[in-house]
Amino acid sequence: MQISAKFGLLITMLFFIFPLHAQEITENNVLLIVDCSHHMLKHWGGKKKIDHLKSSLDSALKNTAEKPAWGFNMGLAVYGDKSDPKINDCHDARVVIGMEWFDAITLTSAVEGLKPKGMPAVSYAIENTIEVFNQTRNNSHKYIIVIAANEDECREVGLSTVVKDVVGRVNAVHFIGLNLSPSESDEFEKAAVTGKGVFINVTNPSNLTDELLKVINEHSRYPKTKQDDQKEASESDTAR
Repeated sequence: MQISAKFGLLITMLFFIFPLHAQEITENNVLLIVDCSHHMLKHWGGKKKIDHLKSSLDSALKNTAEKPAWGFNMGLAVYGDKSDPKINDCHDARVVIGMEWFDAITLTSAVEGLKPKGMPAVSYAIENTIEVFNQTRNNSHKYIIVIAANEDECREVGLSTVVKDVVGRVNAVHFIGLNLSPSESDEFEKAAVTGKGVFINVTNPSNLTDELLKVINEHSRYPKTKQDDQKEASESDTAR
C-alpha cells in the first residue's frame, strides 16, 4: 500500500509540474547567424559595428521573454571569424552553439568572444549551419535570424535563390542589417520576402537593441500551440 500511495503521489506531482496541455505546445527553435566578417570592424556611430552588436545582443537576449518559455530553443552560428580576408575563404562558417534551451548567459558569452576578420559568406552560412535543426522535433517551428553588416561577397547564386532552397526546411528566414547601403538593403529585403520573414535595416545603432528584441520576441514569448497552427491555417484559407 505504501508503494502504491507513493506512486500515486508521484503521478499527481508530475501532473502539476508538466500539465497535459504542455504536450500540445509546438517548440520554437531560433538560429541566430551573426556576421563576423571584416565588415563588422567598420565604424558606425562612433564605434565598430561588432561592438554595437555585442552590447545590443547582450541587452536583447537578457530581456528576451522575462521568463524563457517552455519550448523555446536557440542556437548560434557565425561566419567570417576564422580566416584572413586576404585568403578569400568563402567556407568560413560554423555553428558555435547547437540548438538548445534558451540560455542568455551562454549565448552572450559566446558572442562576446567573437573577433571579426574574414569574408561575409552569408549564403554559405545559411546553407551549412541549418543542420542544427536536425536535432529538433519534426513538428517544431524553425526560424533563422541573420544579422549582417554587408552583402554576400562569396555567393555563386543570388541570396534569394539560396533562401528559396532553405525555406522548405524552416518556417521563416529573417534579416537584420547593420546600416546597409540601399542596394544591399534591396537584396536582403528580397531574400526576406522569399524566406517568408522580415527585413529590418538598422541605421541608428541606438535602435539596434529594440529591433533585435522585436524579431526575437516574435518567437520567444509565446511558443505556438497546435491550436495556433490550426487558427493560422484557417485564417490563411479565409484570406484566399
